[in-house]
Amino acid sequence: MKQVNKKRKLKVKATVWGPPGYREHVQAQPCAVQGCTNRPSEPHHEPHRYPQGRGTWRDLIPLCGDHHTKGGCAVHRIGVDSFREMFGLDWDEIKTEVLALWTKKS
Repeated sequence: MKQVNKKRKLKVKATVWGPPGYREHVQAQPCAVQGCTNRPSEPHHEPHRYPQGRGTWRDLIPLCGDHHTKGGCAVHRIGVDSFREMFGLDWDEIKTEVLALWTKKS
């Protein structure tokens, strides 16, 4: 069985989810889709972490479960481009707003 490098695992976790409390901060935000009031939100990485592995904690978008993975028009079902076109979302604007709220809160 392969041994787990605990230091590397913690570093990756910090890169992906950010400082303590940031993931929870994103989950507390309303769904990024205009008019949706479902809570809690699920953090969605944009760009995706895999296969490129480029997503970081600053790339988290709050989406409710229906818009993230479960619903018929969920981003993981219809694809990012179709999802953005359908709902008219600007990922960069959303990420900036979520991060600004975090900075203001801290």
